[in-house]
Amino acid sequence: AVQGPHALAVAFKTADWELAGEGHDVVAIDQADQFFSSRSVMWVRLVHKESKKTVFFINHHGPLRINSGGRHGAPVTAENIVRSIHCNAMPGDGVIMVGTFNAQVGSQTIRELEGYLPRTSTGVAQDGVDHFFSQLHMLGEENLGNG
Repeated sequence: AVQGPHALAVAFKTADWELAGEGHDVVAIDQADQFFSSRSVMWVRLVHKESKKTVFFINHHGPLRINSGGRHGAPVTAENIVRSIHCNAMPGDGVIMVGTFNAQVGSQTIRELEGYLPRTSTGVAQDGVDHFFSQLHMLGEENLGNG
Protein backbone atom coordinates (compact mmCIF):
# COMPACT_ATOMS: atom_id res chain seq x y z
CA ALA A 1 0.00 0.00 0.00
CA VAL A 2 1.04 3.59 -0.59
CA GLN A 3 -0.05 6.14 2.02
CA GLY A 4 -0.95 9.59 0.74
CA PRO A 5 -1.90 12.82 2.49
CA HIS A 6 -5.25 13.62 4.10
CA ALA A 7 -6.27 9.99 4.81
CA LEU A 8 -5.73 8.87 1.19
CA ALA A 9 -4.11 5.55 0.28
CA VAL A 10 -3.83 3.11 -2.61
CA ALA A 11 -3.39 -0.63 -2.12
CA PHE A 12 -2.37 -3.01 -4.88
CA LYS A 13 -1.31 -6.63 -5.26
CA THR A 14 2.49 -6.57 -5.30
CA ALA A 15 2.65 -10.07 -6.79
CA ASP A 16 1.07 -8.67 -9.99
CA TRP A 17 2.02 -4.98 -10.03
CA GLU A 18 5.23 -3.02 -9.63
CA LEU A 19 5.21 0.54 -8.29
CA ALA A 20 6.76 2.85 -10.92
CA GLY A 21 5.98 6.20 -9.29
CA GLU A 22 3.81 7.98 -6.75
CA GLY A 23 2.84 11.49 -5.77
CA HIS A 24 0.12 13.82 -4.58
CA ASP A 25 -1.20 17.33 -5.15
CA VAL A 26 -3.49 19.60 -3.14
CA VAL A 27 -6.47 20.33 -5.42
CA ALA A 28 -9.07 22.01 -3.18
CA ILE A 29 -9.90 23.43 0.24
CA ASP A 30 -13.14 22.87 2.13
CA GLN A 31 -15.54 25.81 2.33
CA ALA A 32 -15.20 27.75 5.58
CA ASP A 33 -18.60 26.69 6.98
CA GLN A 34 -17.65 22.97 6.83
CA PHE A 35 -13.88 23.20 7.06
CA PHE A 36 -11.94 20.04 7.86
CA SER A 37 -8.84 20.42 5.69
CA SER A 38 -7.36 20.95 2.28
CA ARG A 39 -8.15 18.13 -0.18
CA SER A 40 -5.76 16.23 -2.35
CA VAL A 41 -5.34 13.68 -5.05
CA MET A 42 -2.76 10.94 -4.69
CA TRP A 43 -1.56 8.87 -7.58
CA VAL A 44 0.50 5.82 -8.36
CA ARG A 45 1.90 4.52 -11.64
CA LEU A 46 1.75 0.73 -11.65
CA VAL A 47 3.31 -1.64 -14.19
CA HIS A 48 1.62 -5.00 -14.64
CA LYS A 49 4.42 -7.55 -14.26
CA GLU A 50 3.12 -9.98 -16.89
CA SER A 51 1.74 -7.68 -19.61
CA LYS A 52 4.08 -4.71 -18.93
CA LYS A 53 1.10 -2.35 -19.34
CA THR A 54 1.04 0.71 -17.09
CA VAL A 55 -1.87 2.14 -15.14
CA PHE A 56 -1.98 5.64 -13.72
CA PHE A 57 -4.30 5.27 -10.71
CA ILE A 58 -5.49 8.40 -8.93
CA ASN A 59 -7.51 8.62 -5.71
CA HIS A 60 -9.34 11.74 -4.52
CA HIS A 61 -11.32 12.81 -1.46
CA GLY A 62 -13.28 15.88 -2.49
CA PRO A 63 -14.00 19.10 -0.66
CA LEU A 64 -17.02 20.01 1.44
CA ARG A 65 -19.81 21.25 1.22
CA ILE A 66 -21.26 18.53 -0.97
CA ASN A 67 -21.45 19.68 -4.63
CA SER A 68 -19.65 22.97 -3.90
CA GLY A 69 -16.21 22.23 -5.30
CA GLY A 70 -14.82 23.74 -2.12
CA ARG A 71 -13.61 27.23 -1.35
CA HIS A 72 -12.51 28.04 -4.93
CA GLY A 73 -15.41 26.31 -6.68
CA ALA A 74 -15.95 23.28 -8.88
CA PRO A 75 -14.20 24.48 -12.06
CA VAL A 76 -10.95 25.18 -10.18
CA THR A 77 -11.09 21.87 -8.29
CA ALA A 78 -11.73 19.91 -11.50
CA GLU A 79 -8.97 21.82 -13.32
CA ASN A 80 -6.52 21.04 -10.51
CA ILE A 81 -7.38 17.32 -10.66
CA VAL A 82 -6.98 17.23 -14.44
CA ARG A 83 -3.69 19.13 -14.17
CA SER A 84 -2.37 16.52 -11.75
CA ILE A 85 -3.22 13.76 -14.24
CA HIS A 86 -1.78 15.69 -17.18
CA CYS A 87 1.48 16.49 -15.38
CA ASN A 88 2.08 13.01 -13.97
CA ALA A 89 0.58 10.38 -16.29
CA MET A 90 2.75 9.22 -19.18
CA PRO A 91 1.71 8.60 -22.79
CA GLY A 92 0.21 5.12 -23.04
CA ASP A 93 -0.88 4.93 -19.38
CA GLY A 94 -4.37 3.62 -18.73
CA VAL A 95 -5.93 6.21 -16.42
CA ILE A 96 -8.24 5.19 -13.58
CA MET A 97 -9.54 7.82 -11.17
CA VAL A 98 -11.60 6.90 -8.10
CA GLY A 99 -12.72 8.52 -4.92
CA THR A 100 -15.24 10.11 -2.67
CA PHE A 101 -15.58 13.32 -4.64
CA ASN A 102 -18.24 14.82 -2.32
CA ALA A 103 -20.04 15.70 -5.53
CA GLN A 104 -23.07 13.99 -7.03
CA VAL A 105 -23.84 13.17 -10.65
CA GLY A 106 -24.86 16.38 -12.41
CA SER A 107 -22.81 18.61 -10.10
CA GLN A 108 -20.43 21.02 -11.77
CA THR A 109 -17.36 19.17 -10.48
CA ILE A 110 -18.49 15.87 -11.99
CA ARG A 111 -19.62 17.48 -15.27
CA GLU A 112 -16.23 19.19 -15.62
CA LEU A 113 -14.36 15.92 -14.98
CA GLU A 114 -16.60 14.00 -17.40
CA GLY A 115 -15.41 16.38 -20.11
CA TYR A 116 -11.92 14.98 -19.61
CA LEU A 117 -12.44 11.35 -18.57
CA PRO A 118 -15.57 9.19 -18.86
CA ARG A 119 -17.39 8.41 -15.60
CA THR A 120 -17.78 4.63 -15.54
CA SER A 121 -19.52 4.06 -12.22
CA THR A 122 -21.15 5.86 -9.30
CA GLY A 123 -21.80 4.55 -5.81
CA VAL A 124 -25.04 4.79 -3.87
CA ALA A 125 -23.75 6.07 -0.50
CA GLN A 126 -24.74 9.65 0.37
CA ASP A 127 -26.78 9.95 -2.84
CA GLY A 128 -23.82 9.10 -5.06
CA VAL A 129 -20.65 11.01 -4.07
CA ASP A 130 -18.29 8.12 -4.93
CA HIS A 131 -17.20 7.79 -8.57
CA PHE A 132 -14.94 5.86 -10.94
CA PHE A 133 -13.61 7.51 -14.11
CA SER A 134 -11.56 5.81 -16.82
CA GLN A 135 -11.02 5.58 -20.55
CA LEU A 136 -10.39 1.84 -20.07
CA HIS A 137 -13.08 -0.75 -20.80
CA MET A 138 -14.83 -1.96 -17.63
CA LEU A 139 -15.21 -5.72 -17.39
CA GLY A 140 -17.85 -5.61 -14.67
CA GLU A 141 -19.32 -3.65 -11.83
CA GLU A 142 -20.66 -4.50 -8.41
CA ASN A 143 -21.92 -1.83 -6.04
CA LEU A 144 -21.37 -2.94 -2.45
CA GLY A 145 -23.62 -0.26 -0.95
CA ASN A 146 -22.77 2.03 1.93
CA GLY A 147 -19.39 0.41 2.74
